[in-house]
Amino acid sequence: MKTKDRDYFKEECERLQAEIRYRWQTDHPLALAARRENQKLYRKDGKRFVRVNDPYALDGLGDGFWLIKIEDGCTSIRQEIVPDKVAIHAAAISMQDDLITIIAEACEARPVKLVLSDEEKKDWEWFIAKHGKSFSVLNYPSFQKTAEEIIKVLTGKATDKQ
Repeated sequence: MKTKDRDYFKEECERLQAEIRYRWQTDHPLALAARRENQKLYRKDGKRFVRVNDPYALDGLGDGFWLIKIEDGCTSIRQEIVPDKVAIHAAAISMQDDLITIIAEACEARPVKLVLSDEEKKDWEWFIAKHGKSFSVLNYPSFQKTAEEIIKVLTGKATDKQ
């Protein structure tokens, strides 16, 4: 090996050692950031490389058990999952949209198929005149809230309201 090549490799080794020493020994947050940068993965998309993972994604989560569901356009995150009931909780969350549909169909206000007689119409107008227009609008609880309450019951997190 020529002296010129040997000097080049010696300087390169010293440079890399200094970089490693700086990244891993002097500054712990910088060392963590360097480690995360090395965990990034890319895939080739045509002529470009597109990142396929986010090594920083879980940094914001605190200690404990977490259940994360990711769909197109939606991410659901639940904390403090009881490990014994995680299967029930995951199944309930994945079925939440179906529960909303079932509850919506069950609670749907349906028009009366029979035409009101003149006497019934007169009584209805008298009732609205006496009690105000607030009775002329039907009000139902939120389907989403009802589905979430069902999930709480399924997972054993329901509280007694007395």
